[in-house]
Amino acid sequence: MEARGIIRPYADPADTYFRFGIALSFVGIALGLSLLSQQIHAGVLPVLLSGAVMLAGWFGRTAAGLFAVMISMITVGITLFLHTAPLQWSSMNFHTSSRFCPAHW
Repeated sequence: MEARGIIRPYADPADTYFRFGIALSFVGIALGLSLLSQQIHAGVLPVLLSGAVMLAGWFGRTAAGLFAVMISMITVGITLFLHTAPLQWSSMNFHTSSRFCPAHW
């Protein structure tokens, strides 16, 4: 007799790798499309990444969706760091860097 509606105690590793691969590919495609369309429209990265997270959650279920959220957060952090760090670091001096010190607040 088969029990219906009960979660399997284990998941097939190939199925798990496939779901996480789907999540990673959706985020990668969103990053690639945003980098290609950066000259046309800036600021499209969050929109595409949110769509990638939704698709990863839809096709890959909860764990793959959460994995896509983590990967997209890392992607946004790296993208913001690479685009804004040289601009901010070149204009920093002693007085502006002291604003980031908690004792200054």
